Amino acid sequence: MAPSERQIIAAMHTVIEEIYSVPENRENLTVRAVRDAVEPRLGLAKGFFTQAEWKEKSKKLIKEYAVCFLSSHVLRLLTILPCSKN
Repeated sequence: MAPSERQIIAAMHTVIEEIYSVPENRENLTVRAVRDAVEPRLGLAKGFFTQAEWKEKSKKLIKEYAVCFLSSHVLRLLTILPCSKN
C-alpha cells in the first residue's frame, strides 16, 4: 500500500532533521537531497516527486519546514549564548 500524504510529509521532516543534525552535511540540505532520501525510505519509485501532483508540493513543503526548523534551531542557540557587552 502506498504511504499516505501524512507519512510522506513526516518522512520529509525526519530527513531534514537528520541531514541538519550532522554539521558536515548541512550544506547538503537541499530539496533534491530530501526527495532522494525519502523515496527509498518509503518504497516510492525513483522520480516520484517529479510527478505533477508532488513536484511543486514537495518543494514547498520541504522549503517551509526547513526554514521553520532552522529558525527554531537558531532561536534556541540565541537563548543559550550570552550577549556580549561591547
